[in-house]
Amino acid sequence: MMRMPLPSHSKPFIMLSKYRILLSKLEAGMTNNTTVKVSKRYQIAVPALARDLLNIKSGDRLLVDIQDGIMILIPIPDNYTEAMAGLHKEIWQGVDVQKYIDEERNAWADSAKG
Repeated sequence: MMRMPLPSHSKPFIMLSKYRILLSKLEAGMTNNTTVKVSKRYQIAVPALARDLLNIKSGDRLLVDIQDGIMILIPIPDNYTEAMAGLHKEIWQGVDVQKYIDEERNAWADSAKG
């Protein structure tokens, strides 16, 4: 897919996935809104563009999250440990992790004593 440069005033279109893709509507090829129809059995088909961008295959499971009247479908990773490995490592920069863990354990022990 050819990606065109975006004007600086374009608004981001967020697609959630295990890859945390952040694309504009133009970059995603979605210059027009895509709609799906709910079947009699309350089923929808995931549009091909979304399947391709998010690498969704037949049989994959999606988490349904409702936020402020919006339904968000998020692919569930096969392995949460692998999907989350390395996320937010910047918050631990300059922190003695073992010291932090020891302090937390001591706080738990102190709170259990009453």
